[in-house]
Amino acid sequence: MLLLIFSKELVPFQKFAAHEDYILKCLISPDVQFLPTCSADKTVKIWSLNEEKGYELHKTLYGDLI
Repeated sequence: MLLLIFSKELVPFQKFAAHEDYILKCLISPDVQFLPTCSADKTVKIWSLNEEKGYELHKTLYGDLI
């Protein structure tokens, strides 16, 4: 879930629900077009920005070295 901070409140504006375990790390590409999330389920989900729908799942990477 991404949060916007405008005041003292955190307001979610998108929920990411593709991982089977908790997210360990979340980054964003310099051009803001991709957002990878790394999870304890040993996957990396790469989300791409859709102007109308927000971030959508683009690709899933699997492995023990993630």
